[in-house]
Amino acid sequence: MPATEITDDIGIVNAALAGLSMNPIAAFTDNTEQAKLANATYRQHLETVLSEHPWNFAMKHATLDMAIKPKPAWRWDYAFSTPADTLRVWEVEDQSADEYDEWTISDRLLLTNLTQNLQTIFGAVVANTLDIEAHGYLEGDVVVAVKGGDVLPTGVSEDTLYFVKFITVDKIQLAITSGGANILLTNDGGADNVLIRRTVDIRYIQYVSTVTLYSAQFLSVLIAKLEAEWAEPLVKATTLGDRKDKKFDEKMAAARSIDGQEGTPERQDTSTWIDAR
Repeated sequence: MPATEITDDIGIVNAALAGLSMNPIAAFTDNTEQAKLANATYRQHLETVLSEHPWNFAMKHATLDMAIKPKPAWRWDYAFSTPADTLRVWEVEDQSADEYDEWTISDRLLLTNLTQNLQTIFGAVVANTLDIEAHGYLEGDVVVAVKGGDVLPTGVSEDTLYFVKFITVDKIQLAITSGGANILLTNDGGADNVLIRRTVDIRYIQYVSTVTLYSAQFLSVLIAKLEAEWAEPLVKATTLGDRKDKKFDEKMAAARSIDGQEGTPERQDTSTWIDAR
């Protein structure tokens, strides 16, 4: 079946089975050897092929907010939550070869010393609301408080992440949880206290399950991957598996070349994290 005619996961599976001269399946729940193997491994192989290259259809941008404050013993100053659909973080904005600009992924957190900051001076506290002219914050932004004077407003701690509750362009409240009740603020605190929203912009490979979004090159590579992985367990032929592995490598190389021709050729600065991969 030509790649352009494939519209669902079963179509992809059956294209791979046809390449192995195996009978097609109607559903992943069929009581056949090929259906059971596909049901057990298809998602794994799909995610593997998606993760191996920044496919244009799977790339996504996101601005991340701080998730937790790293412990002092960590080598990283900041931790950010990655989006739920992330398969692989591909690039962090302003990344360079400088050691300070390194980053890593741990427990679905992006740990880094890279940040962009929106910083504002604490305003007057009126009825638990901070008056900050043209503050620039949006509902749900995550902020930290940094003491610039002698004392922070009562109810605010430097060790806590706060969620912004947008009131007006000049007024906000703070909450401990997103959308939660605002915290009680009883005074303005000392002079020069600041709120900081620390963010980082990333480009990442997202999990894409809608087959009609897949490029023809990606479909070709994924089908080749399935043929290579399923040749031995289904056909019981090691030599066939070796040939299919070679075919997969060739199709991946060709697909990377074609996919990379959409747009200006990408230049990535070297980082220790990438070298380690």
